[in-house]
Amino acid sequence: GGGDDYVGPAPANDTGLQVVLEPKVTAQTVSHDNLSLTLPGGLLTDVATVSIVPKQASAISPMPTTGMQSLGTFEVKLGNTSQFAQNLTLEWSYDPTKLSPDLPEGKGIVVCYYDETLQRWVEAPFTVDTEQNKLMVSTDHLSAWTALFWPYHASMPSQKKYFEVYYNSRSQLPGKDSSSWTDFATMVGNDLDTAYEKYAAMGFT
Repeated sequence: GGGDDYVGPAPANDTGLQVVLEPKVTAQTVSHDNLSLTLPGGLLTDVATVSIVPKQASAISPMPTTGMQSLGTFEVKLGNTSQFAQNLTLEWSYDPTKLSPDLPEGKGIVVCYYDETLQRWVEAPFTVDTEQNKLMVSTDHLSAWTALFWPYHASMPSQKKYFEVYYNSRSQLPGKDSSSWTDFATMVGNDLDTAYEKYAAMGFT
């Protein structure tokens, strides 16, 4: 269990930040709570307002899975434009002690943006800096963004390494066919491997 408002800011009491920026040839960074937005030099050709407003991810759109907790959800805007010719950088700072002690730092984390066309959260690639405790995304568009993590989970790769199975050993073990969570995760991984190979043999990618 758990909601998506565990670690991130308190949206109900935070109206966010608005900063007016002028064009510059050097990079500009705006930060609010644990999120920073960096604009590359030369991106702006006119004065524009950066807006960073904390949100609750599930209030924007249902999450693709339950039980994940938030490292911060924000609606990020730059003027009236959402698509840019150069990439901007989003950085979430995080407290490693809040992450699952059963996972290597940086594992079990998902970063998503809200796609207005699809009207759902879409997973985005990101990198983890474990020395500075930051998640970093390079993106050419802005919208609502969220960083989520599994708070109590461990993981196990499937036998053929097609998948990585995450499981919460604090939860009740589902079914009676497995004597432990590792047995159950192994069974799930084997089934996924089998399905993967059957679909691949039929020409699916």
